[in-house]
This record gives sequence, C-alpha cells and structure tokens, in this order.
Amino acid sequence: MAMIKKVYASIIVLVTLFSVFPSMAAHAEEGLPAVEQNQAVGPGYYDMEARIMLFSSKTDFFSKTKAGAIEGWKKYKILPSITEAQAILESGWGESGLTREANNLFGIKGSYNGQSVMYPTREVINGQSVMVNAAFRKYPSWDASLEDHGKFLGVDNPRYSNLIGEKDYKKVAQMLQQDGYATDPNYANSLIGVIESNNLQSWDQEAFVVPNNKTYYTNDSVALRTKNGWDNPIAVTIPRGDKVTIDLNSAVNGWYKVSYSGNTGYMLLNYFSDSPTIKTSYAKNVINLRSKATWDSSILKEVPKGAKVIIQLQTNIGDWYKVEYGGVTGYMPLAYFSDNQVTKFYYAKNEISLRSKATWDSSTVSQIPKGERVTVDIQSNNDGWYELETRDGKVGYIPLSYLSDKEVVKVYYALDAVNLRSTPSWESNTVVTVPVGYAAQVDIQTNQGDWYEVTFQGNTGWIPIKYFSIDRYFDDYTANDAINFRSDRKWDSSVVASCVKGATISVIKNSNINGWVEIMYQGTRGFIPVQYLTQK
Repeated sequence: MAMIKKVYASIIVLVTLFSVFPSMAAHAEEGLPAVEQNQAVGPGYYDMEARIMLFSSKTDFFSKTKAGAIEGWKKYKILPSITEAQAILESGWGESGLTREANNLFGIKGSYNGQSVMYPTREVINGQSVMVNAAFRKYPSWDASLEDHGKFLGVDNPRYSNLIGEKDYKKVAQMLQQDGYATDPNYANSLIGVIESNNLQSWDQEAFVVPNNKTYYTNDSVALRTKNGWDNPIAVTIPRGDKVTIDLNSAVNGWYKVSYSGNTGYMLLNYFSDSPTIKTSYAKNVINLRSKATWDSSILKEVPKGAKVIIQLQTNIGDWYKVEYGGVTGYMPLAYFSDNQVTKFYYAKNEISLRSKATWDSSTVSQIPKGERVTVDIQSNNDGWYELETRDGKVGYIPLSYLSDKEVVKVYYALDAVNLRSTPSWESNTVVTVPVGYAAQVDIQTNQGDWYEVTFQGNTGWIPIKYFSIDRYFDDYTANDAINFRSDRKWDSSVVASCVKGATISVIKNSNINGWVEIMYQGTRGFIPVQYLTQK
C-alpha cells in the first residue's frame, strides 16, 4: 500500500510539473483503465495505471471548467482555485477514463439524477483484491460535476465546513489536508503548486467581485449565449425593447452576464441601451403617419383612434418620433399618443338607444342590440356618459353602466333537437324547438344554476347549457347533383329525403365512417357518401 501511495504521490507531482512544463506531457492510449480508490489523491476513484493522461490544451480545459468553478463560490463558497486544482489532479486534466466516459471529474461513485455508468474498479472483498464493475455518477456536463463537487464540500460533509467562505487558497489547501480529504503529506503543496503555476488565484478575485447590476433594454431581438462567445449555444432569445439586468462587473472580453425573466446568459454590451428603446402607445384620435418628421411630408398610413402602436424612443427629431403601425414605420409627434389604452371593447347588456349627446333627451342615433360589441372611448367620460362607436360606424353616447366589459351573448349550437322552456324548469311550457346543430344566442349573464336564457329566431326561453356546444356542430356542404339521403350508411337502406343540385347540406362534424357522412337537410337526418358533396 505504501508503494501505491508513492505512485500516486508521484502522479500528483508530475501533474503539477506539467502545469509549469506542459511539453513534458504525452497523451495516453485509448482504453478503459481500471480505477481504484486512492486516498492519497482524494475521496474518489482514479485511474490505476501509473501514467498521466493530459488534456490536449490547458486553455480548452480552463474554458470548460472556469464558469463551473466560479459558480461553486457563488453557490457554496468554495474557492474556484481550489476546485479547479482538484479537478486537474483528480481527472488528469480531463483525460481520465471516467471524465471522458461520464463527465465525472472527481471519480465519484453512485448515480446523478438517476444516471450512472458501469466502470471497472479494484475493490478489496473478504481480504482479496478483485476487479468488479461499479456504478459511477454520469453527469450531463463538466459544469454539473463541478457543481456536485462544490455540494460535496459545502453541504454534504460537515467535516469540510471550515472551508466555506475562506478566501485564502493556501489556507484552504492546508485545511483540506488537515480535514483528511487526501492522505498524501504533500497534498496541500500540490494544490498550491497547480494554482500558482496556472494563476488560478485570479479566478478567486473574479468570484469575489460583487455584482454591479444595472437595468438595460434590448436594441433589437437578441439571443443570449450560455457562455461568453458566439460559438456557444443560445440560452434565451429576448424580444426587442424588453428590460434586462446586466452585471457590469462581469465583463470578459467585452461579454457581460445578462439576466432576463429567470434566465441567465451572456452578450456584448452594445446590443443594449441604458434607457428604454421602444414603448407601446395608443392613438388618441385618427392620425396620419408621415414619411418625414414634418407636417408637409407625404402620408404613409392612417392610424385609427385607439390603435396600438410602437414608438421608437431613441429616434426623435424634436417632438417627432418614429412610429410603427400595421407594418409601416412613419413619423408623428409624441403628443398625439397616450401611454394608456384609449378605447376598449364593451357589450350592450340589453337593447339600448345610442344618443347623439350625453343626455337622455338628445336624439337617437341608432339602436344597439343586446350583446352587440361596441368600441368605447374611455377618455371621454362626461358624468358617466361615454362616446362609443358601433360595428357599423355609428357614433354616439351612452352611460357606461349599460355596458359590460365581458361578453353578454355568445353563439352556441344545439347538440340535439331541444325545446326551450318558458322558465328555468322542465315543467314549464315549450317556447320553441331548436333543431340539432342550429345556432342560438345564449345570454351568459342570466344563468340560474345550469339554466340559461337562450334566443332562437326571435323566441327566448330557458335550457341547461349542457345541451349546447360553443363549437359548431355542422359544416356546410353543397350537393354536387340531385341526391337521395339514406336512413343508414348503405345504399339499400330507405330514402329519408332528397335534394336538388346546389342545395346546402349540413354535415355533422367527425361523422365520416367508411366514406359515409351523417347530414341534416331541412330538419331531416340522413346519410350520404361524402364524395357527392363539396365543402363550402
């Protein structure tokens, strides 16, 4: 055992030397060398063969591990320099078999989020040294392995609690040795040597920097990267004008850490502005966008009253700004827009007379049917009366209390022939029968339990809403020729109805079975092959 410890102590020294003299290293041959627990190196399992498998490029190794090592300080207060030095020693610069096969930098047994890999390991069983296959944690990335190692030191093992928050890498290296992380008497010096020969202590200083968060806004749609650099995957795409938080102390080669809606990524600072870039506004009245920032320039597009527009806030020429509406960008003074909604849809609670002025004794402009949607100018309040416009362009006034901001009447379709009742009770009289599939207007404010007031062809009655569907029951088709409808889905069944060429036929949705569809024609149900019909 003393010989094994000496061998692994030598490995640590050689890896440390490689940090100073990388030209001494040579790549190991491919294969799956057995691993064995070696407390001289650490608590994990490491390659048995007395050879050094070194990462092809220190720069590549650092680029793949730096973010995870620094995150370990932010999350667990374990020094990045220590984490990185341990990763170098325990993974052979990322070239150990477990690292290559399972992103397992520290030779940790078990599973990670249910993922593991079987790997040959030498164990002592009943006093005998034998080779067995054991499960080792398989990580999705090196970052995950580094994070798990930080948790191992900072959370899972109280024996290492003295490391948490300590900022002196030399002290932490000595503490790790004192705490029994590794039995090699030179372990602390090995860590310190790796740290100093690679200037890893500079990573600590980066981690200690307190974030300097500031609000910015995207100049245009931008895709944050998962790490610094264009060749990294996209973390999240941010729409134009949205607000983000940027840590101004996080700059690396011009790239900054950006936070957006719970997501974090990296991007160059020139893709953002420190003041809002766009805002949504509403036209106070009908206005004309101009081609230039002058009244005598040509008109590009008319913007309706209340229409929502996008204003480019950093494009002003005096009081004029670039304004986007309906795919057109033009100019208009900012004073013609409101930050708040100007118009809003309302619905007539009952039939009501639209007045020419904000008084009951003014003339009637138009009758508004129950449930009709109107557009209300919500800036126009005159003692409770508001100006509104009907669907057919009539403008007048009505008290807002006669309107609802929610739909009052909806169109439903009868799932079967159903009798509307005079009161919300089955014992009441029948008012009218609604044929299957026909549309009726349901007053959705009037329910008494499951019963609703329903209007069909001018007749109003009551019925439980379950007998209707919000989705249309039929599709309209045209008869390709004069045809007979059958009582069943076969030609030798009886004829139940006939139609002329060009007649409109209602086909029940999803009724096609072997090419035959169920139809409704003049109140009669029947069947016909769909090939005899053409959908409108």
